[in-house]
Amino acid sequence: MNVAEAMTKDVVTVPIDMPVKEIAALLTEKGIGGAPVVFPDGRTIGVVSESDLIARPETHTLTAKNWWQSVFTSRQVEAKAFVKSHGQTAGDVMTGEIVAIAPGATLAGAAALMLKKNVHRLLVLEAGRPIGVLTRSDLLRVLAREPVPARVERADGAILDEVEALMRDASWAPGRMVTAVVDGGVVYFHGFIENSDQRNALHVLAKGVPGVKRVVDDLAPMNLAYAYGAI
Repeated sequence: MNVAEAMTKDVVTVPIDMPVKEIAALLTEKGIGGAPVVFPDGRTIGVVSESDLIARPETHTLTAKNWWQSVFTSRQVEAKAFVKSHGQTAGDVMTGEIVAIAPGATLAGAAALMLKKNVHRLLVLEAGRPIGVLTRSDLLRVLAREPVPARVERADGAILDEVEALMRDASWAPGRMVTAVVDGGVVYFHGFIENSDQRNALHVLAKGVPGVKRVVDDLAPMNLAYAYGAI
C-alpha cells in the first residue's frame, strides 16, 4: 500500500489572502489542526496550523519578553515574530516550510518522515498542488485493518534459520554472545546481553517469526569491562 491509498483525499485549503479570523473559524468548523495555504492557481505555498494562531493580541495570549531574551534575539527574528503574531492573512501567519510527500511513496517512507520532522500530518502533493493529507491516524487505520496472522506449523530448523538471520541483520543484537535453540516451536535464547532492552528486542524478534509458540531465555547481564578487556 502506498500513500495515495491510505491518505485522506478531501483536502481543506486556505487561500493566501484569507483573514486570520476566518482561518480560525474554518479549522474549528472542520475539526482539523491545519491546512495548506494555496495561491489562486492551487499551488501550495505554505501551511497554517493552530500553533500559528495561538499567540495573538486579540485573545490576549501574547507574553512579554524578558530583557535578556531581547538581548540575544536579532531584529530580523523579532520582526518575523511580530508578523506571525500580528499578521492579518494566511500569507502573514503561515509556516513556509512544507512537509510533503508524493502519492506514490511508501507508508514506511511516510512514517519515517513524520518521525524525522516530528509532525502529525504530511501534505500529499502532485505537481505542487495538494491532492490529499496523510495523518498518523491514517497510518493507524491501516494497521487496524491488517488481519491477525494465522497460527502456522513450521519445522524447528526453518524457524531457527529465520531467527538467526534476523539476529544477524539486527544492529542492536549482541552478536555471538547470544545463541538460539528451537524445540517444538519454542525459541530458547542462551548467552549474555548488555541490557534489558536487548532482551525485550530478542523476544519481540522471535515472536514475529511464523511458527514460534513461545520464547524462553536464560540470558545474563554481560560485564562489558571484562568482555572488552578494559581495566
